[in-house]
Amino acid sequence: MLISGLEVFIAIVVMAAGGLVMGLVSIGIGMVVSPVLLLMIDPQSVVVTINSIAIPILTLVLLQTRRDIPMRSAIPLPAAGLLAAPIGVLILNSASPGALRVIIGCVILCLAVPSAFSMGRPLPHANVLTPVVGFVGSLLVIGTGIGPPLVALYLLNQGWAGSQIRASMALYYLPIAALATTLYAVTGLFTLERVWLILALTPAGVLGFGMASLLVGRMNDQFLRRVILAVVIAASVTLLGREVAGVL
Repeated sequence: MLISGLEVFIAIVVMAAGGLVMGLVSIGIGMVVSPVLLLMIDPQSVVVTINSIAIPILTLVLLQTRRDIPMRSAIPLPAAGLLAAPIGVLILNSASPGALRVIIGCVILCLAVPSAFSMGRPLPHANVLTPVVGFVGSLLVIGTGIGPPLVALYLLNQGWAGSQIRASMALYYLPIAALATTLYAVTGLFTLERVWLILALTPAGVLGFGMASLLVGRMNDQFLRRVILAVVIAASVTLLGREVAGVL
């Protein structure tokens, strides 16, 4: 995996944009970064890079939003998600690049449908569904670099406030990303080239968070919910569109 100086510059700019989006709503870094990085490097490297750089950004988001976390309702999400982490790494380690692209496209298509038809209607049996969504979302996060949009959609459908969703998504995604990177290291997914790329792009992601911090305080709860939904829909359209374009 070798990328040119111009490609590194483009990746830095895109990562700053991804950090901005993640800083605003605790998701979306994969939506912004993946389509561009996939043009330069293999899917495995993209997933490892995204989940690694998400850690410092999510840590900052969690510190900023810790008072908004509904602990009793939110804890089952990361708890179930951590159980799925080893399976997610197995998916990433064994799936072919082509298969990863197909999985990403199919999952995003499934996310687009409920976002269009289920908003504002709390799903039944939330106590049962919450750990299930956390488990499945973790498989997608670790195995394909996506998954938070699924969890965000679920929380939106439960009627949570935008600030609560932002805080809960950080609480959910951070331990999963941290465990994922540990398992990446154990299974040999951290090559020297990937480590250098992560080190080069991390400051851009943190810079994006800094820009988000200046904006998020000006958003009311209703607007923040709309931003979260917009990011989820954009993730669906962007990644699915790339898959369709690759087939044509």
